[in-house]
Amino acid sequence: LGFVRRWAERRNLRIEDTPHHTQGETYLLFARLLLAEGKASKLSPLLKRIEESARQQERMGTAIHALILQSVALQTSDQPNEASAVLGEALQLAAPETFRRPFLIHRPEIAPMLARLSHQQTQFLDSQRTPSQPLFTPSPDSPIALSAALPEALSERELDVLRLLANGLSNPEIANKLIVSVGTVKTHVHNILGKLGVRNRVEAIDAAKRIGLI
Repeated sequence: LGFVRRWAERRNLRIEDTPHHTQGETYLLFARLLLAEGKASKLSPLLKRIEESARQQERMGTAIHALILQSVALQTSDQPNEASAVLGEALQLAAPETFRRPFLIHRPEIAPMLARLSHQQTQFLDSQRTPSQPLFTPSPDSPIALSAALPEALSERELDVLRLLANGLSNPEIANKLIVSVGTVKTHVHNILGKLGVRNRVEAIDAAKRIGLI
């Protein structure tokens, strides 16, 4: 959590902010941090602002994700009826386009609520029990996709390597800069790509810039 908290502080993210529609996914990531820090009772207004902005811009994946997080925050705050109502709204919004990934990301937190809502969107809920079917997947470098992987945060040394990659340094140059072997640099690069969910260093740099790592 320390890594994500430092990221949020560098971005100057605050719970009372009104995110621009282009920042919705970044603030969803911030909301997950606040949930983990035990601030669920204060989260609903921020998540409602994210949801409303996303709906206006027809960013349905972001809106659905915001609704799911709202339901988790309400459930955590001992408001089960309100939580179920919000999750039901997310299901109604998701079912026509089969936006399944946000539900899969939060399956452990929302499974009991989904069981209570089994009478709603039955076909959509059944589809989530068959992972072999196609999923809605955000682009690999989007903050929503990255948010699922953030608990496995980049180490300080991986961040060092990432910054040097962004400066255009080759593996041997990075090794010389950090006084390590080229093999160690390659290992760090491999780990960075895996944690960010991208295929190469160009995509890694772009993803890191999108969420403010560099």
